[in-house]
Parts: sequence; C-alpha cells; structure tokens
Amino acid sequence: MADFARRAGLNGACLVAGLLLLVVVGLTAWREWSVLALRREVASMEDSLAQRRLQQEREQRRRLAQSPEEREIEALLSRQRAEDRLRPAILRAVEKA
Repeated sequence: MADFARRAGLNGACLVAGLLLLVVVGLTAWREWSVLALRREVASMEDSLAQRRLQQEREQRRRLAQSPEEREIEALLSRQRAEDRLRPAILRAVEKA
C-alpha cells in the first residue's frame, strides 16, 4: 500500500515535470519565432535602406552631370515646389487674421 502511494506521488511529479517541460518548449518556440520575425523585419529595413541609398547616389550622379543651365532650372523648380507647399498654409493664416 505504501508502494502504491509512492507511485501516485511519482506519477504526479512526472506529470508536473512533463507540463513544465511543455511550457518551456512552448516558450522557447515562441521566442525563436519572435526572433525570426525580427530578423525578417531587420532584413527588410536593410534592403529598404540600401535601395534608398542607391537612389540618392543616382540622383547625386545625375545632379553632378547636369549643365549649369539645368542646375538653375532645377533650383527654380525646387523653389516653386516649396512655394506651392507653403501657399495653402499662408492663405489659411491670412484668412484667420
């Protein structure tokens, strides 16, 4: 009878150990999945950054290859775009005043 009680206690301990092992395995799998997702996100951001850097280098080479007249036209267009962005804000400020 004492042997049976000891086995019941041992079975309970095995059950607890098994559940604990399942929890640890589950948490480890979740952590690995999370790390994998973060690695994918970082790789995506690195690719995006590399593409942006290449685009900036292309634009810089294009600007350096421009003639002085083309540079002047580009500067005028840039100022015009800036004015176009500011115009609605200026009109709203004037209307409020």
